[in-house]
Amino acid sequence: MDTILLQRSEWIRNQISNGIKNGVDRSSTLCKKKRKGTTATSVWCEGNKKTQPKQATSLISALPEELLVEILSRLPPKPFFRCRSVCKYWLSLSSEAFGRNKHLQPTVCGLFHNYYYKGDSFAAFSYMSSGSNKVEGGDGIISALPCLNAMKVLDCCNGLVLLSALSRRQPFMKVIYVYNPATQSLSALEPLSTLKNNDHFFPIFSLAFDSRAPSQLHLLCFTRFTKEDVMLDWFDIFSFEEGKCKRKHGKELAPDMIVNRYSKGTFLDGRVHRLTTQKKILSIDPNNCSYEVIRLPDLENLTLVEIGQSQGLLNCMTVCDNRILGIWVLKSYSRQEWTMKYQLSLHQIYSVPWLHLNVVDICRRIKYRDNFAFHPQKDVLFMPLGLSGLLIFDLSSSKREELYNLGGFELFGCWVYMPFYSI
Repeated sequence: MDTILLQRSEWIRNQISNGIKNGVDRSSTLCKKKRKGTTATSVWCEGNKKTQPKQATSLISALPEELLVEILSRLPPKPFFRCRSVCKYWLSLSSEAFGRNKHLQPTVCGLFHNYYYKGDSFAAFSYMSSGSNKVEGGDGIISALPCLNAMKVLDCCNGLVLLSALSRRQPFMKVIYVYNPATQSLSALEPLSTLKNNDHFFPIFSLAFDSRAPSQLHLLCFTRFTKEDVMLDWFDIFSFEEGKCKRKHGKELAPDMIVNRYSKGTFLDGRVHRLTTQKKILSIDPNNCSYEVIRLPDLENLTLVEIGQSQGLLNCMTVCDNRILGIWVLKSYSRQEWTMKYQLSLHQIYSVPWLHLNVVDICRRIKYRDNFAFHPQKDVLFMPLGLSGLLIFDLSSSKREELYNLGGFELFGCWVYMPFYSI
């Protein structure tokens, strides 16, 4: 295909040069033919008459679409998005080139995490070295944000980060932001801009963002209330499209579907997955405000459960009383069939003698501090290590990296970040 495109472009180049030598302006003829078929290309040609040579302009106009797509697919992110804004014709071509462009494919860039320091909470970012699992300190992405008080990461989904911070005008109110670190764009989500600064009333959020539809995102808001002496959960869905917010009718969950406040949400296949305190998985479709329940693997003496997504599948991590850690993969939603992918002991992961392995502390930091994450592209786990560290463990090779002092006194919550350049 590449050879054919190059031969065709070379033929066009020869035709134009032969026409100039023979006194025939074939470039204008080719440009006129292109004007009849595609108006956007002619707009680009006419808009650049003063600055571009006629021969170069008409040559670009005469290139076949396949070759233009191939050129766009090889551009780095910044030139690629500049070309998108040239005209409508190039914008339409860039949609196909986006999928081919290796520079724009989401790859892991680092970790977002929260930490405590002198009683206050802070959000931080650590860079991940390319080609390895090693993470280096540095919060340049966070420091590029405006000065926000008590900023904290709430969720991270497909390159967008959900943040909360104290309001500057009202000190006891919180503001909810969505932030794209790749483009450094920050926007407050209305009407969710102000909420009470109280953990009991402060709702739980899950961000639902599909990179294939960048103009739309959903925010799920879980609220807890008491009804006839029974604790219940309620969820609302706020859909944002082109800056406009549409609130969909909420839905009351069953009494046995209390959302686990300490576990992160997982967005996969257009659905938000949340773990419940009854050790079930709540799967919500934000488009039609419906939900279904997914059963967890049937295990006895189960002490710890966490969910996440890796390699396009829903993953589940379980720890039993015998200190055996299992990694399960849900390969069939309809039949709800879980397949065991890995099984090993915590002793193998931490490489610590049994007598010195504090299993209770490890489970507590995963369960209540959420110091755990799945790698979205590899069979790699991020596990807690002391108060302010993480252990990166490769399940396929049993290799490990120890990361200490990620932030301040105590680490809580970690999200693996993959950049998204479009918005």
